[in-house]
Amino acid sequence: PCSRIVRIATPNSPPAASTIPVRSARNPFNPKLRPTIAMVPALISVMALVFATRLPQLPRRATSTASGLSDLASAVRYVRTTHKLGAVSLSAVGVILCGFPYLVLLPALATDRFGAGPVEFGVMSGTAGLGALVAGMGGASLEALVGPAALVPASGTVAGISVLALSIAGSLPVALGALLVIGASLMVFQTSAQAYMMQL
Repeated sequence: PCSRIVRIATPNSPPAASTIPVRSARNPFNPKLRPTIAMVPALISVMALVFATRLPQLPRRATSTASGLSDLASAVRYVRTTHKLGAVSLSAVGVILCGFPYLVLLPALATDRFGAGPVEFGVMSGTAGLGALVAGMGGASLEALVGPAALVPASGTVAGISVLALSIAGSLPVALGALLVIGASLMVFQTSAQAYMMQL
């Protein structure tokens, strides 16, 4: 990191005796490129919206006449009798509790550790979204090749390791790489877990 000198004017001491070295974080982004970089998350959001509008519409299901409590009781009984579904549900709760809170801590991590501003924070958020977008586009092919039963524990493990890597990252590029993997692994976990639940 680079250093700068801050001079504090005091009436009874010479200027040279009152210099305090202050360390500032090095910004890896060119200031001229900041407006362009700031547009990356917006472009990714627009791309995701375009892909979402092109999804085929599913036929409407018949509305149930049962009450919500009876549906909930039936769901609980079904989960208790289907052990694989219960295991997937518990693993989903664990990944949600341990993986997704990084979104809340990301602004503090970007500011305190990397000295990042709004543009860099936007790039960090957009990197996770980019990873999720890429995984969402190729997740169906991966599920067909490997199977959702194998992807659920694998993607959950990768998500946990990548969150740990983000927590100990010492530089912004390393953090961006971890965020890319976090976004991709969490997306694969969600889609594979839901597909596996539908098969049970």
